[in-house]
Amino acid sequence: MERRTFCTLIGLSFLASIATRIIEQSKHNLIAVEKPIPSTNTITYYVSPSGDDRCSGLSPQASNSCRTEGPFKTIEKARDTVRRLKQQQGGILQQPIKILISGGTYFLERPIELTFQDSGAAKTPIYYLGDPQNKPVISGGKIIKGWQQETVNGKTAWTVTIPEVKNGQWYFQQLWVNGTRRYRSRYPKRGYLKIKSVEETGDWQDGHKSFQFDSNRLPQGINWSQAEAVVLNRWIESRLPVSKIDERQGKIFSTKKTVFSLDPNDLFYLENALAILEHPGEWFLDRDRGKLYYLPLPGERIETIEAIAPYLENTLVFRGEATKNRYIQYLKFQNLVFSHTNWLLPPELAGFVQNAYGVSATIAANGIKYCNWESCTVTKIGNYAFELMRGCQHNQITNCKLHDLGAGGIKVGERKTDMPNISTLEVSHHNRIISNEVFNGGRFFPSAVGIRTVHSHNNLIANNHVHDLYYTAISVRGTWGFGKTNAYQNIVEHNNIHHIGKLANGEGPILSDMGGVYTLGRQDGTVIRGNLIRDVSGIYYGGWGVYLDEGSTNIVVENNLVYRCRHGCFSLHFGKENIIRNNIFAFGEEYQIYRGQRDYATAQQEQYVSLRFERNIFCWNSGIFIGKAVEDPSVNIAFDYNLYWSADEVEIKFGDLSWNQWRKSGQDFNSQIANPLFVSLEEDDFRLAPNSPAIELGFNPNVIPTCHQLNV
Repeated sequence: MERRTFCTLIGLSFLASIATRIIEQSKHNLIAVEKPIPSTNTITYYVSPSGDDRCSGLSPQASNSCRTEGPFKTIEKARDTVRRLKQQQGGILQQPIKILISGGTYFLERPIELTFQDSGAAKTPIYYLGDPQNKPVISGGKIIKGWQQETVNGKTAWTVTIPEVKNGQWYFQQLWVNGTRRYRSRYPKRGYLKIKSVEETGDWQDGHKSFQFDSNRLPQGINWSQAEAVVLNRWIESRLPVSKIDERQGKIFSTKKTVFSLDPNDLFYLENALAILEHPGEWFLDRDRGKLYYLPLPGERIETIEAIAPYLENTLVFRGEATKNRYIQYLKFQNLVFSHTNWLLPPELAGFVQNAYGVSATIAANGIKYCNWESCTVTKIGNYAFELMRGCQHNQITNCKLHDLGAGGIKVGERKTDMPNISTLEVSHHNRIISNEVFNGGRFFPSAVGIRTVHSHNNLIANNHVHDLYYTAISVRGTWGFGKTNAYQNIVEHNNIHHIGKLANGEGPILSDMGGVYTLGRQDGTVIRGNLIRDVSGIYYGGWGVYLDEGSTNIVVENNLVYRCRHGCFSLHFGKENIIRNNIFAFGEEYQIYRGQRDYATAQQEQYVSLRFERNIFCWNSGIFIGKAVEDPSVNIAFDYNLYWSADEVEIKFGDLSWNQWRKSGQDFNSQIANPLFVSLEEDDFRLAPNSPAIELGFNPNVIPTCHQLNV
């Protein structure tokens, strides 16, 4: 096995080994989630797929023909029973409650809803616990039954008519067969087509309803009436229902506008047309006839197929009321699986301007405090996994696995970037997202983010393994520019981030303007430290390791190892007084550092220092050092005690300035150009030899997460 692959596989082991240290290091920034104090008189209720809601729920096994004893059948019945018990006890539980949920699949008719009436207390929490050896699946889907065999496009297909689809009561865009995601019919089967030309709009934020393509690339004479054109543009996707394809002009028309104006060479593909249903594993849903077509894979049998389509938008919904101080509190969910949820774009929208922010989550919360999810799995969904919206405070998501996601992993705080007009009670803060794995996201909305906080403060995002996403891994957002924001004192540390933009299987990149870690706006006290970030790639621009976007201010970036990023290991759009220290930035393909043109202009105009680089190691073998070079790249930045090394030993230049000219401009007076003496660049081993010149400059190698540490 290659060392690089091995490092990826065992990344979580390293991260788990330092979890305790992470939490200790961050205590001064965060208020810990209160630990419930168990009581000896805990009441336990049982839930089983073979249970009966007429039973008492106090026994794991049925007896007396289930007239009195035995488990409940539904989680909702257990919730209602606890709610009544709490009312009988005067509104305050007198003992902890455990709801033990047996293995199996629980198909929901509606989301499980919780209100402040369903809260526990610090000494009497409520636990929803699955069997760790056979985790129960809480499903928002429906099993599709009644398959028939017929010939479609000359191939054997299985079909079924679904009355709810035909009647307009249900539509879905995701399907799982025998536990695996299947994709809608697509053209081309692999890769993408490119936009040839578009009409001028006058403003890049004005969308298009049509675009031209190379007509020779598209099959002729096909009915595209129920198809979608999925266009990948800038940093977002637009999903366009096809109203017409003019084969003679080579032009696609839609009933919707794209989110932004399109550009020549933007990628697109078409999906969901019966005539392009050709490869085993593909499917097509005829909305007008309510008919589902599926081409079986070799070995699949019509008698044993288990096809599940998502029916609900959420599986678990928390309806706390922060403005009334009616929070939902002290609930813990452990060893549960949440699956099979759906989300459809509204008729007027083709997508969202950032991060697929409007896409909901299978677990959606408002107004919760001291709620924990531990060792849960969210998989096989069409939306985000978690969304902790307004008034979510002191909650924790730990050791969860989030994968096969239609959108992204975890959202905290506001959806939109504009500063919200809300009370302090509604601001989400002090949430901890620790030791989770988020991967294989963006299956339907590729612009979605792994972990995202917006206008939220004092959050800890630590020890997570985030990989194989088409867009940004971790995003900590305030507002545009230097305006007021509720985003501050957020800690992003010791995360293992890789294969962002371009996946490990070679797919991508398909979007631009992304980062391994991304920030926006003024964020006093926010720290990005000890992260291992590698293999970040944008298609046309913006495949950056650490990306400080518009107005990023007072942020510390320290002790990170960032390497193999297509457009640069570090990027600043514009910002003030950011400290970049004790990092290793290596092998940026196009640039090592990218500094936006606007930062040069704004920093000169307002006379501030935007960046201070101290005790960093820069090593590269292609590209140039500073991107967006101007006549004098040293303007309003400060560099010192850094070590530079060009692995191919070409002359190191700073814009048009030589090393001596750069130093005469006031930069890097105490810095050196020298081989840092890494153990093995060929094996991504960035440990330093004891006699490394970087150590003499004050660089501390002991706090850098290296590939070698991942092997320990």
